[in-house]
Formats: sequence, C-alpha cells, structure tokens
Amino acid sequence: MGPSRTSTARPTRDGAFTLVEVVAVLALVVTVAALVLPRLASRPHDLSAAADALARRLTEARWRAVVEARAVTVTLPATDGVRALSSGDPPREPARAPALTFDVVPAAVSRAIVLVAEDGERARLVVPPGLDAITIEYEAPS
Repeated sequence: MGPSRTSTARPTRDGAFTLVEVVAVLALVVTVAALVLPRLASRPHDLSAAADALARRLTEARWRAVVEARAVTVTLPATDGVRALSSGDPPREPARAPALTFDVVPAAVSRAIVLVAEDGERARLVVPPGLDAITIEYEAPS
C-alpha cells in the first residue's frame, strides 16, 4: 500500500463559540450589570425612603434644639425625583429649598411638610406639637 495521508488541519465547528468569546461576553454583561443595578436598586426618588429619612432628620433636629438650647434649622433637600413643599406652597419648584426651624421650646402647633414624587405620589409629614413622634401619611397620585 502506498503512503498514508494524514491531515494536519483542525476540524471546523460552524456556529460554535470559543471559551474566550463566552468569557468576554460574560465579563461585559457583569460590568454593565454592576453599573446599572445599583442605580435601579437605590432609587433616590423612592418616596417612602425619602419620607423616613426626612422624619429621622427632623426628629434629630427637634431634640438637638432642646438639648443644645439653640434653634436648629433643617433644609429640606430636593433629591432626584422627590421635592419638598411646606404646607402652604403651591406645587411648583421653589426658588430656594424650603427649611424648617426648631426652637428651644417645642412649638405649640403642628407643622406639615409634603414630599412629592415624580409620579405625583405624596407623603405628608406631620410634626406634632411638643416632642411627640412625627407621623407620615401617604396619598396616591390624583
């Protein structure tokens, strides 16, 4: 018999991906997820979280005013998607951020702050007279 012929060419796999291609795509997907998911998970305009955080800040400021025997002012920040209105403000963007001042002697009347989300949902924080707990009331968009 004659000399045998052997092929040194590799067999081709049409439509298959190499391990390097799969790893590169997975790395890209993980990178994009790492950039996008934290923004979705910690929505800054989450009304409930914003209302709870503001209630804690107001409670702390109220107690600091009494304990430190000085007036304490809390500026109500407008975070992404949530803006604060004092109870009498019209629903428009104020020229400057509203603020609430607590005196050494707790107020004898209640005060209210309204937080408005982008979707129109509202949270009304009621600061009662004295040092009673702040309450939060939620209203669906109208």
